[in-house]
This record gives sequence, C-alpha cells and structure tokens, in this order.
Amino acid sequence: MSKGENQQPQEEASDQSADTSLHDLALSPLEFPTTPLSTAPPGLAPSPGLAPSAGIKPPDLHAPPAQEPQESLKPQLQPEPFVPPESFTSSEPQFEVTPEPATALPAVPETLVPAAAPAAPFQPPLPSSQPQLPSFLPPKKRLSGAAFFGIIVAGVIVILLLVGGGSAIGSMFSATGGTEFDGSGSTPSEIVEEYLQALQNGDADTARDYVSDSNSDEFLTDEVLERSQELAPISNVSVETDPVQESEYNATVIASFNLGELEVTRRFDIMSTSNGPEIADGLLVLSAAQFEGLGTKLNGVMPEDESYITLFPGTYEFEFERDAFAIGTDSDDAKQLEVLTNEKPGRVFSFGSTADTSAFFDTKPILTAAATQTFRDLVRASLTECVAMTTPVTPCGMDVSSITSRVAVPVDGTIVRTLTQKGEQALNKLSATSAYGQPTVFSSSDFIQVEFKMQADMWGERTSLGTQAADLLTPYVDFAADTPAVTWK
Repeated sequence: MSKGENQQPQEEASDQSADTSLHDLALSPLEFPTTPLSTAPPGLAPSPGLAPSAGIKPPDLHAPPAQEPQESLKPQLQPEPFVPPESFTSSEPQFEVTPEPATALPAVPETLVPAAAPAAPFQPPLPSSQPQLPSFLPPKKRLSGAAFFGIIVAGVIVILLLVGGGSAIGSMFSATGGTEFDGSGSTPSEIVEEYLQALQNGDADTARDYVSDSNSDEFLTDEVLERSQELAPISNVSVETDPVQESEYNATVIASFNLGELEVTRRFDIMSTSNGPEIADGLLVLSAAQFEGLGTKLNGVMPEDESYITLFPGTYEFEFERDAFAIGTDSDDAKQLEVLTNEKPGRVFSFGSTADTSAFFDTKPILTAAATQTFRDLVRASLTECVAMTTPVTPCGMDVSSITSRVAVPVDGTIVRTLTQKGEQALNKLSATSAYGQPTVFSSSDFIQVEFKMQADMWGERTSLGTQAADLLTPYVDFAADTPAVTWK
C-alpha cells in the first residue's frame, strides 16, 4: 500500500471491508509476525519489509551466515590468497559470488588450504652492510689447489690484456695458434727488410716465401728480377723498427727504398696465416690493357693476360712487337715512373707501390720519334698526290663541287690546288694520336691549309673563280701493317 493510501480518511478505510491492509493485519505491539513477510531469492538478503509503527520494537533479524559476502572476495588490485575463517565449519552449500571479470579470483579448494592462519606474504630482506648467507647453503669449503691456480692464471691474463693488449696473449699461444709473427723468428720489421733484401739479391724463390700466393707467377722469376736490377737497382732500404699498427693477427710497417732514382715510401701489411707470416701487399698488380694487340713484353716475358699482371716491386722494360710504339702520358704521376734513357725512351718504368701501378692507367701507346716522322712523311706524300689532281674530288677530300653554286659548274682539268706555307709548317709538326680502341692505328686532327682556284661555266659562259680554302679529310695510318699506308676518312 502506498504512502498516499495511508493518509486517506478513516471513513474510507471502514467502507472497504473486503480489503484488509497490511497495517491492519498484525502491526500491534501484542501481535508481530514471527516469519518474514517475503522469502528472499537465492543469493540475496531478505527484504527489510515495511517500517513498524511507532512504539513497536523492530525485530532482531539476521541474514543467514552463508549470505554474508566474504571480505576476502572483494576485488583488490593485488589480491591475497583466500583462506576460510577458523570458525567456518558449515557443510551447507555456499552462495557463489562472482566478481567482475577483470578482478575474478580462482576458486580455492578447501582441501588445499590449511586450517591454520595464512602466512604473511614474503618480503625480500632489506640490503645491509653485512650480507647474510641463506641458512640452507652448505658451509664454506676451502679452495682446492687447482682452483686456486686457475684464479691466478686468469688474473695474469687480465693484466696482460690491460698492459700489452692482444700481442702479449698472442706470444703465449704462438706455438699452437700461429698468431704471432715468429714463424721465422723475425719481427714484422725484420720480415719486410728480409723481403726487400731478397729482391735486391734477385732471389725470387726466397722473396715468394714472404708474400701471399699468386694466381700467376710468370713474372716472379730470377730472370725478371735480374733484369729489374740491371735497369734500376733497389737501394737505400730502410724499415722503421716500430710498426705503426700491430695486433694479434696483423701488423703494418713503413719502409722506404729507391728504384734507381725513384724514391718509394710505403706501407707493408703483414698478416699471420697457417703457413706463417705473409706480406699481404708484397706483390703488385699492373694492367696494360691499353697496349693490347701490340705484342707487349715486360723484361722479356709476354703476359698471358695483359689486363692483370702480377709483379714484384721493381723496374720493367716494355717491348713491343713493332718498334714503332712507345709509352706516353700526360699525367705527372705517370711521368715520374719513367726511367729516362737515351737508348729506349718511353719504354722503362718503375713500380714500387700500388699508387704507382694505379698511375700507370693514365699511359697510352705513342709512336717513337722515328715512327712519328714516318707518319708525317706518309701523310705529306699522300697529300702531295691529292693536291696535284685537277679533278673536282680527290682521295684526300677537297671536293670543290660541294662549295660551288648550282649555276657554277666546275670545269674538269681547270682546278688548281696549292699547299700554303701554313700547311707546310703543319705537316712538319704533324702530331699522331692512337685511335680509340685501335692502339696500332694513329691519326692527326691538325689543320693543314690547302687553297684552290678553278674555272666554272655560269649561264653558258666560262668564268674564273677566286682562291678558296679546301677541306681535307683526316689521315689514318695502321702501323701494325707490314707496309703502313695512309687512309683518309
């Protein structure tokens, strides 16, 4: 019954005899219901009902023990293990309370939980100045002699690493690991000095023992070294005692020496191998691909591959199948490699380092002085024949029909060509350059002045034309031919 119904006048309540209100049933101080007016659903507390009238003592109602929520089942950020209270012995079924999924706790079987009070959570001991050993550890034992010796050896190794680096450790294991440069009982500096000494002596076999293996040994012979010493001997060898870099497996040494008049200062890299110490860059690699087709030889030996020639540091004479060729360059670095001789200029070069062989890339085939004069003579002779011709077109060019108008028709036999004084001077100093991709073919792009005059028919009448310049083609001469000749292109 609502609150508004309780406030209706008394006479309305008497008229409704068929209806009995809750207030009229049992709310008197002498008669109070002994059971709840409603039964609570499973898992919920009973309804408190309506408040009693004034003067009536409220009943002492208690929820069944199983209906009270467990304190330990309240959601927590860090839940503690659930343990039933000591006084909990009821065998009645428990109401299951399911918390939110994010804080759900696993059910704990009663058989796994001891009846005693839960133990306090473990907390790690606070650090202290005197660390305490756990009680479960066995008592201390004295170190054995072998263990004590091992500690001493480890300490010695650490000291060697700090003081002497890896080289000190390498010396300890050189007998088994081969990591120290003592295969011949020599220091890195002594190894380089012994190598250069072998080159001085022309001893190729000894020199090869100090360097890494090579795919080609055609130039690593006593004969090649002997010729090298004749052309420009190795002298003034000086090797620095202290390496600029040294580790357990490699070292770098600076050395200087002379190849004739060429002064060489360079580094040598020594590495430790299973075969003993080796000079990694003791050999040089030279490319002479720009002379392919000339029948090139170095110190009397023709290479199998002109683009990859393995050499000892030294001096080498280049010889070609045709005497017309020599080696020229516009590079100052390459020019200083040449050993100037009156007998064979442009034929002898010294190589002491990788920088020298790299500079040699800037060289190219040139004609000897005698061959250059032959080139000039051949061009002059061919041009003289062309100038003497009276036809509109010659093998050397100078086509007059290309420079006359449609109304002026050249008269054959009237064309006169003349080599000017400037043309004569150009022929006397005519330069020759090897053609690209054809090292035996030489040409010249110098300007050779030639003039001409002629008669032509114009509108049915013959007239003389003034002097004009003639255009020449470019002369080419192949010096690989048995009989070199000029071809104009």
